[in-house]
Amino acid sequence: FEVFYQANKFYSDRLHPIVPKANELPVVFDHLKRFSTKKALSPMEAAVFFLYNFAQENGISINPFLKIALQMQKQDENAKNIDCIPDLFIDTLFQWKERSNFSKFISLPNLSMNEENNFDRSIFVKSSKGFLYMSDKMFSEIIQPLTASYSPSTIKEALYEADILVKSEKSKYSSHMHYFNIAGQLKSHRMLRFDISKLETDENGNFFYRFHLSAEHHSNIFLNGGDKNEL
Repeated sequence: FEVFYQANKFYSDRLHPIVPKANELPVVFDHLKRFSTKKALSPMEAAVFFLYNFAQENGISINPFLKIALQMQKQDENAKNIDCIPDLFIDTLFQWKERSNFSKFISLPNLSMNEENNFDRSIFVKSSKGFLYMSDKMFSEIIQPLTASYSPSTIKEALYEADILVKSEKSKYSSHMHYFNIAGQLKSHRMLRFDISKLETDENGNFFYRFHLSAEHHSNIFLNGGDKNEL
């Protein structure tokens, strides 16, 4: 593909082919991988990384291109109906479960050392409040099929507007998940918080049964009493 840009003040606008050579692709993929561990990327943003070698050779930053890609993504999203995102997310959530065979639900507030070290690989349940928590990294994995059409921030905003994603007042989308560690110390970790009742529809039935939890495990989650559950 090609990029139209202002070379510098001494030259007129030019079109430059910027398809990386085969021996340059490992460098492109390395930078793409490192950047994507920090945040979920839209396809438009990911495509910008094919400019990396071109930018390096010309002494320019790819950050302006990333901003342009995000603007283009937003313009495309504005032309689409985002009201369907909550339903698409719920469907995608259950499809992700089927693909990954996920079953790691952890009941709050008491966490073992192993559970405390698995924030990115577990879903945490606060039954007394009807909330579940997941990391931004897990969320990014779940919504990956949707990012071809919508940016992660647009998906979060749509889920917030639908009361599915419950954020704290001072945060854009995340909340503090409070828990007790193995030493009995009160700790917290920033996670994305979801209203379980909003994930249950006439089509999918009870959220936890749809995830094939055993009746015993389901009971343990909802009957784990105690004052600490009121955190």
